[in-house]
Amino acid sequence: MNNSIPVTELPIKELAGFESFTVPQIIERIHQENALACEAVGRALPAIAKALEGAFVQMKAGGKLVYAGAGTSGRLGVMDAAELPVTFGIPENRARAVLAGGAEAFCHAIEGAEDNEEAGRHAILQEQVGPSDLAVGISASGNTPFVVGAIHQAKEAGAKTIGLCCNPSGKILTLTDVPILLETGQEVLAGSTRMKAATAQKMALTMFSTTLMLKLGYAFGPYMVGMRTHNAKLKMRAVRILSEVAALKTANAEEVLKQAGWDLKVALVMAKKGVSQDDAKSMLESTHGDLTQILKG
Repeated sequence: MNNSIPVTELPIKELAGFESFTVPQIIERIHQENALACEAVGRALPAIAKALEGAFVQMKAGGKLVYAGAGTSGRLGVMDAAELPVTFGIPENRARAVLAGGAEAFCHAIEGAEDNEEAGRHAILQEQVGPSDLAVGISASGNTPFVVGAIHQAKEAGAKTIGLCCNPSGKILTLTDVPILLETGQEVLAGSTRMKAATAQKMALTMFSTTLMLKLGYAFGPYMVGMRTHNAKLKMRAVRILSEVAALKTANAEEVLKQAGWDLKVALVMAKKGVSQDDAKSMLESTHGDLTQILKG
């Protein structure tokens, strides 16, 4: 085995002639490999837990989370950051992502973008990352210059750093405060880390951010209490959650939500504590939006 090549780039020799396999054989093998992604995340749980300890401190103090990546890895970071405000109600400026090649690279490959280390540094500068913030570098190989540059800049700015990669010899594992190795191994298509490496990264990112949001009070038990109710489906979900948590009839829950301006957290405090909308808002402001402190305190 050539140690200078990331393991994710090496072919699985037993898959020579893979294109001639039957369709059931191909998808069965891909499924088997995807199962290995889940195992890789399982082995990384202690590292993910350690990363969360530091992340909670940074975010609790008012810092922001910034993902940095290129290609598929970077797009996963963009998706996770974009979903946090609508799922949990966290302000958009506290969940950010920088992608090699910029916004256009989300839908189109930008030639050479990931090879530019200075661009990674510049992206972190633009986000005004500082000592109170957390930067997460995402790279299957762990050696992507854009991501390496982003991590270097974040460290120089005093931010806490996490490295998420699938290659044991990835640079970001030695550069970051908390390295997370998702050792997924070779892909069924050598180098196509959009496959099980990306599957593992997606699992780790959603695990990381969901746990972080739970501990910051942006969720309550198994409920998405911080979600933005900007469409009919989400309003129906808010009514259902308020009905279940506050033991209200559907019509009563809808009325409380209307009084709360369709802010589910405010409605929950109003219903559970028997207070006005203004008082509920004040209570939430005093706990920085942590519903758990109010309802279980």
